[in-house]
Amino acid sequence: MHVFVVRPFGTRRVVMEDGGEAEVDFAAVQRALVDPALAALGMQGGTTEPIAQAGDIRKDVFELLATSDLVVADISMHNANVFYELGVRHALRDHGTVLIRCRCQEVPFDLRTDRYVEYDARDPAASLPALIAALRDTRDSDDVDSPVLAKLPAVEARLPDWSGVLGAPSDFREEVRRAAREKHPGDLRLLSDEARHFRWKVEGLRAVGAGQVEAGDRAGARTTWERVREHLPGDAEANSRLATLYQKLGQLAASDEAVQRVIDDPASRGPQLAEALALKASNTKARWMEEWQSAPPAGRVAAALRSPRLMESYGEYVAGFREHQNHFYPGINALALLTLRLKLADLAPGVWAAGFETEREAEAERGRLAAEGSRLAGAVELALEGSRRRLELERRQDRWVSIAAADLAALTKANPALVAERYRQALTGAESFYGDVVRRQLAMYADLGVLAGNAAAALAVLDELRQPAAPAPVPPERVIVFTGHRLDVPGRAFPRFPAAAEGEARAMIRAAVEAELGGRPPGGVVGCAGGASGGDVLFHEVCGEIGIPSQLFLAGTRERYVAASVADAGPGWVARFDALLARCPARWLGGSTADPDQPRWLRPWREYTVWDRSNLWLLHNALVLCGGCATLLALWDGREGDGPGGTGHMVEIARAQGVKVERLPAERLASIRADDDEAESTGVIRLRAV
Repeated sequence: MHVFVVRPFGTRRVVMEDGGEAEVDFAAVQRALVDPALAALGMQGGTTEPIAQAGDIRKDVFELLATSDLVVADISMHNANVFYELGVRHALRDHGTVLIRCRCQEVPFDLRTDRYVEYDARDPAASLPALIAALRDTRDSDDVDSPVLAKLPAVEARLPDWSGVLGAPSDFREEVRRAAREKHPGDLRLLSDEARHFRWKVEGLRAVGAGQVEAGDRAGARTTWERVREHLPGDAEANSRLATLYQKLGQLAASDEAVQRVIDDPASRGPQLAEALALKASNTKARWMEEWQSAPPAGRVAAALRSPRLMESYGEYVAGFREHQNHFYPGINALALLTLRLKLADLAPGVWAAGFETEREAEAERGRLAAEGSRLAGAVELALEGSRRRLELERRQDRWVSIAAADLAALTKANPALVAERYRQALTGAESFYGDVVRRQLAMYADLGVLAGNAAAALAVLDELRQPAAPAPVPPERVIVFTGHRLDVPGRAFPRFPAAAEGEARAMIRAAVEAELGGRPPGGVVGCAGGASGGDVLFHEVCGEIGIPSQLFLAGTRERYVAASVADAGPGWVARFDALLARCPARWLGGSTADPDQPRWLRPWREYTVWDRSNLWLLHNALVLCGGCATLLALWDGREGDGPGGTGHMVEIARAQGVKVERLPAERLASIRADDDEAESTGVIRLRAV
């Protein structure tokens, strides 16, 4: 969450409440009060001082005022810039502004009724609990705190979505597209985490969320679109995406809630509202199918016909089609359910008649529904024709139009050969996804015994067109992630992993890996680690000895990685690294030929290094491999590392992700030395602890 701090700069003389004067160092107030409050809540931000890039600073200020999640404004003195910027904020955003002031001169009349946090200029830190509480309450509330927009609700209702003001950088979007195209969901999860730290986070998260859907990572996409909603709870795109994702993940109640937020949004109109209503109908249909599919085969027709959810779903599809009749999807689905109801009534006339007082009423209702079905079929055919015409004019193709035309034939034509040909035309050369969707619908007809001839002919075409699929990769049952100290460089002041301790470290790693296996064969287990001299290389070697396949995750190029993390241990370790590189699959952060430093879009986040990033990247990719069933083995002495992105950092982020962590007590290694005197006299090195 980004916070923009609006305050006077420098040390200023202010009039105190008792009429006297005092000097207030506003930078010191920020250091003692504002910055600790932001840190306590995990928020980032500050004033415009860190903005170093060339350009119009007013543009930066206006962007910050429009897009920052929160603004903290210090109104202690009558400073023109502060009040000008506060006024702009109040005009642009209806909530998310926190006022603070020292106990000094009188508050201007227009703000006198507003709430603010007071602090003592001589001890601003004393007000830290109050400011933390105010920031937390403001973050968690949608209450309007802008006096401008509170008095002008018509203006408030027309406020734009300011998140679009800041587009994500082009190289960030390129990285997202590459990860989606190459189907690297772990990389996309990393980018989702990183995007949250920038002012353009919402647009960045939108890009990542779309990429995760493309890459097939529904769980990751759900998390990313939920992050968009954290900043924009009513965002129609986020709610629509989440409604679909929740449905695919089997969370129908959450899907209903998300889609209802779209339906209730006064701005939802046309295709967007039609899509939302259709998704609501789809959830109802899924519940209807669960009902009759749970019945014994002999009772499924009766259960399907009796369920009120059949016509409830039909009505919701019809509502979507009426909202936007060029959107054929809800129309064809409504027609399918109406046709099903009539066919089920034919199969179970007693069940149908039981819902009416007289036989005449039952027949009249069937006639009414049949007439309604004829009108609906005609409307769907017109919608499809309009869609085909638009595609021709735009010189585009949309396979769903051809599939819907085949669906329409299956519902309205008593000609299995014709229906089969329509599906053949629609699905020849199509990706398997399209056939899977069609097969589910046709299987429903077959299960209920309706449209039997058409369904059988169409299913035969699907079988004919089905491409032999390559065996899907079997995900590992468990992933063992390793992190550990590097071998000590010569002359290290405080030993941590001396060269003489290699044997002990190897034994510790092997014992930990075998304990994780629990006596089971190594099949279904994968190891993941970097390739630094010391613990990483030993882990990969131990995995190879035991029969566990392992993967290397490396930052930068081979040359830069070796120079930074391997070479100072000696040429023998470089040779061992290269042997691992030849044997183990390797992933390179940013690509093996990429700039090994941080990409341009990440460089403003100065405290986040490539080694921090490498740890998070490795962890996300490992968790994706096995759906979260990972263990982190950490050869760690429990102390702070020599630099960023070390073993302690990996342990911290793994615990935050709920990963099981097993610490291997590396402090035992520091005291192991080679007996140099004995080595010189006998040629044999014995190890001793000192």
